[in-house]
Amino acid sequence: MFSKLAKFLSPSIRQKQGFTLVELLIVVAIMAILAAIAIPQFGSYRRRGYNASANSDLRNIRTTEEAMYADFQEYGTSHTATATYDNTAATVTGATLYLSTPRTSSTPQSIALSPSVIAYVTGLAGATVNTDYAARTGHTSGDVIYAAEAASSALYRRSAPTTGTIAASEVSATTGITVNTATADSYVSPWTQMQ
Repeated sequence: MFSKLAKFLSPSIRQKQGFTLVELLIVVAIMAILAAIAIPQFGSYRRRGYNASANSDLRNIRTTEEAMYADFQEYGTSHTATATYDNTAATVTGATLYLSTPRTSSTPQSIALSPSVIAYVTGLAGATVNTDYAARTGHTSGDVIYAAEAASSALYRRSAPTTGTIAASEVSATTGITVNTATADSYVSPWTQMQ
């Protein structure tokens, strides 16, 4: 009688053996399939987030430029520090972007850029008063460069020339930009209008 009770209370044979190798391989295969689907999607989500931060910074630059024009009747160019205004634009990466004009060189407007966002703002070449501007931004880990200009409320975008990273020289390059001193900068192919 006690032997029957001992058999009943003892762990089953299945619990003594654990999982079989086939069961473990099936679980590992399912996890590998899920990882193969999720990891590439995660990378694209991150890239879209980087692009969104560059687009947001471009909109902040545009708002600041329009406020400067309302106050001083001219647009600013980008500088890395509060240096004397010299109408030469500087490429700024992930720091504070300063916009200044001859009238605002003592009190430039500042814009805090998102980390790793590259920004470049320039006026018309050779102009003493900036009645136009062209601004471009891109994230170093993004794959799109964004642009805006004073003559249009539209935003423009183009794919980065290199995949994976965007360099400061790619943001400040004038590829596809036709400068028209009578009107404004015009973004043509490879730029596409967003709005």
